[in-house]
Parts: sequence; structure tokens; C-alpha cells
Amino acid sequence: MIFYALGGEGVTWKAEAALCDYVTAEVSISGSPVTLRREIGSQQRPMSIFWGNFEAAERSASGWDLYPYAHRSGKESFSQVLFRALGIPEVRGELSSLVTMHQLLRLIYADQRTAYDRIFRHDDFDKKVVRDAVGALLCGFYDEKIYDAEFRLRNLRAEHGEVTARLQQLYEILGDYSAGTGLFADNTQQKEIERAQLYAEFNRKRSEAVQPGQSSELSRQVAEVEEQLRGINEVVLDLRNKLEALDLEISDSNLFISSLQGKVAALDDAVTTSKVLGDMSFEHCPECRHAVVAPSNPNACYLCKELRPEPSGLSPLLRLQQEMMLQLGESETLQSERKKRRERFAHKLPPAVSKQTALRLARERLALSPAPAAEIAVQELYRQVGYLDREIEELQRRSQLAETLKQLTNRQSELSSEITKLDADMKRRREHQASREADAVRVISGTTAAILGQDLDREKSFHQVSSASFDFSDNSIRINDRANYSASSMVIAKNAFHLALLISSTQKAFFRYPRFALFDNIEDKGMEQERSRNFQRIIVKMSQQAQVEHQIIFTTSMIAPELDVESLVVGDFYTEEKKSLEMPAAQ
Repeated sequence: MIFYALGGEGVTWKAEAALCDYVTAEVSISGSPVTLRREIGSQQRPMSIFWGNFEAAERSASGWDLYPYAHRSGKESFSQVLFRALGIPEVRGELSSLVTMHQLLRLIYADQRTAYDRIFRHDDFDKKVVRDAVGALLCGFYDEKIYDAEFRLRNLRAEHGEVTARLQQLYEILGDYSAGTGLFADNTQQKEIERAQLYAEFNRKRSEAVQPGQSSELSRQVAEVEEQLRGINEVVLDLRNKLEALDLEISDSNLFISSLQGKVAALDDAVTTSKVLGDMSFEHCPECRHAVVAPSNPNACYLCKELRPEPSGLSPLLRLQQEMMLQLGESETLQSERKKRRERFAHKLPPAVSKQTALRLARERLALSPAPAAEIAVQELYRQVGYLDREIEELQRRSQLAETLKQLTNRQSELSSEITKLDADMKRRREHQASREADAVRVISGTTAAILGQDLDREKSFHQVSSASFDFSDNSIRINDRANYSASSMVIAKNAFHLALLISSTQKAFFRYPRFALFDNIEDKGMEQERSRNFQRIIVKMSQQAQVEHQIIFTTSMIAPELDVESLVVGDFYTEEKKSLEMPAAQ
């Protein structure tokens, strides 16, 4: 039930346990009480989380948050929520949905049903890559930023290749004109002046150039073009208005997201500060500086004397942190959608503007159409107007291409610079990751060897351990390069490794192991009583030597006499008549 309450899966319920509706557990996260509840039933049940202790949770009707087993659209899984509260980063990429609380608990819970030579609890859907990721995550040498950088680097290199290919095409199109845009702007302006002069001359001859019969046809053509022009003008105006509105929304949202990110960072600092300082009691009022009298009720605020709705600690901060992260995630999703809409509108604008320009030119040409009688006199002028129109269009096109060339060149330079920086950052992070991995392996292996050295004189190799190696992906442990000992000795070796994981996490701050271990197998495979009791003593001694808060739960039917004390033992000694799960008597 403990395993299940924390998010475990694959539990085969006994008949009595299956009669229960749900299981509730109060846990401590960074020194703050959090209550978890799961209904007992089929696989992948959701979890309800209350950010406070069990007593407050029992009184609360609306303070519970329900999270699904797996991430769904708009709703995080309970593994994601607990990972964040525990300070455990999510594994990126294809494993993101596979590395869950269940997978972490497989390394924390040593049960009786799993083979004695396996370090992970048995799972029907076991994968090497998942085991390897869980091991790296809990031992503190998984760096999620390496994956983020690799993903970013792939995208940057792909974009760099696309930009380079487009540049090569533009160089071929522009040829000698690829030096810049100044020449195009000057030429275009001069050609437009020449065209305006020709247009003025046509206006002067318009009255004698257009005959009555022809005027009607021209008017119809002009009206048709103007109708199309009005339509495209509305499209262009609408696109520009939408782009302007989206630019304002994106700008405002960027400020809001930055504000949220600042608040999240401030909450992280507050959580860290609260961990270090604990609850603060004011000796003097910060407003009037008078001495503050301690409240008579220990659950009251030291300053204002009002009763706290929940026990003090990090629970309110953790809940606020969770809500802030959800709000940040929603804001970033909406911002991404805005940027995609803006990109679609920006993509539609240039073709619409080009069509608008073409219709304007068509309208002007129709306005300048001559009558047959004047055709010979103005034929050369028409040819010049048409030539100038084509020249202006070509210059505008080349000018746009050259501007695009400039933008692409700048982008290519930015991408090259960012790729270089990411490469250097990834190299540094990989070196740091390798160093942490070596440090984690060293301390776990050394602690495992030290534990085995305290075993009873039953396995000579355990008192002369030259190496204690383990492989998460292979799901195995080897002592002195051997993986084959007697069944009881393998149980000792396996439990020594699990205990070493926990103890190592109390010695190395970079470990992400939750500092909780659950042993339900220390008397497995015909373990003799004295050997079991000796291992019990080792557990208690190493726990007492640890300088960091942690918890170890182990079950035994042959407890060492000196350990059967109230400070260590929880619950009764269970028998056939007095079982661990008390069921109500039949009516």
C-alpha cells in the first residue's frame, strides 16, 4: 500500500486489501507535509494531492487536487507534479512519458517477488533505457539541459542548412545585385519619376484619345479592376491590423511571462530560504519595533496571533509554486499559438501586397488606354510606360530579394554563433556529467563494499571486496566481478546496494534519490536468523550515522532483541490471528 500510495503500479491486491476503497499517505517533501491518496482498483489510477498534513486533509473538502496517472492535454500527471515538488527534473524526449514515480519506486522498493539478482522491482513492461534513465536521474548525473541543448542544436543546424541553401539560390538569382539594397531604391525612385511624367502627358491627351464607344468599355474594365482592388485593399489592411494587434499581444505576453518566471525564481529562493532558516519568530514587530509576545496557541502565527489554516512549513509555498508553474505553462502555450498565428498572417501579407500593386498598375494602364485614332501618335509612349512598369516591378522584386538576402545573411551569422556556443556548453556539461557519474559510482560502490564487509562470516568474498559494480541498464550487481553467489548471499548483496544508494544520497547533495528506502525482503531466500539480525543492526547503525533526514522502512519476523524498542518499531508484531490489515467484523 505504501508503494501504491506513492505512485507504484503492478500491485496484485490480496482479498482483504482489495476490499478497501483507497489508501492515504502523509509524506514529507523538503520538510513540508503533503498528503497523497489513491483509490484501490484497476491499473493507472489517478492520485489526489493535498498540500498539507493528514489531519488538515481529512477536514478539507475542496483542498484536494486530482491528477491523472499519465499526462493528458491540459492536465499534468501526478508524477510531473511530484517530480517538481521533489526537485527532480523530467526526463526529456521519447522517455518523458515512461519515467514516472512508478519507475523511481522500482529502485526504492525491494520486494519479495522480484528475483534476488535484480536490482529493480519486477515490471512486465521493463526497458533497459528506462532503467538507465532512472538510475542516472536518482544518482544525480542526469542533466536534462544536455538533452535540451541537443534538441536545440539539431533544430539550429537544420535551420542553418535551410538558410544556407536559400542564400545560394538568392546569389544565383541576384548575381551582381546581391551587394545591397541602396542601388535598387535609387533606381526605383528615378523610374517612378519618369513614369509619372509620362502619366501626366497621357492625362493631358486623355480627352482626345478616348472615343465615346470605347469609353464605356474602358469604364467597365476600370470598375472591375477597382472592385478587385477594393477587395485586396481590405485584405491587406486586415492582415496588417491583425499583425499589429498580435505584435502588441506578444509583447504584453512576453512581459507577463517574464514576470511569472521572476515569481517562480523568487518562489524557488523562498523554498530554499525556508529550508535553511525554518520557521521564523519575530522578537520585535517590524512596524512599531515593540517586543512581540509569544502566542499561547502553538498553531497560531507568532506575529498576528491568528490561527494558521494549515501547519507551518513549505506546503503553502509548494502549492503556490505548483499553481505558478501551471500558469506559466499555459501562458507559454498561448504565446506559442500567437506566434504561429502571426507567422501565418505574415506569410500571407507579401503575396497580397504584390497583388495589390499589380491591380494598381493595371488600373493606371487602363486609365491611359488611347483611342484608335491616337494610337499611332502615342504608341511609343505606351511602349515606354509598359517598359517602365516592368522595370519598376523587376527592381522592386530584386530589392525585396536583396533585403531577404540581408536578413538571411544576418540569420546565418546568428545561427553559426549560437551553434558554436551550444557546442561549447554541451562539451562542458558532458564533462561535468561524466565527473558526477564517476563520483556517484565511487561512493555507491564504496558504501556497498563497506556494508558487505560487516556481514557475518558466511561469504568470504564479502570481507575482501575489491570491487562492487552495478549496471542499471543490465539490472544487475557484481561483487568482485562475480554475479553468482548463494541465494541468501545475493539477497545480502542486493540489499547492501539499496542501502548504499540511500546512504550515498545523504552524503552527496547532487543525488536526487528521495532519501527513502523500503525493504520487504531482508529474510528472503532462506535467510538465517543471525544473518538477518546482523543486517538489521547494520541498517540502524548507518541510519544513525547519517547527517541528513531520511527514512528506512523494513519488515522482519525475527527482529534483533535490542532493536525491538518504541523509538524504532512501528505497529504490532503481526500473526495469523493479528494481521497487519484489521478488517471490521462481519455483521
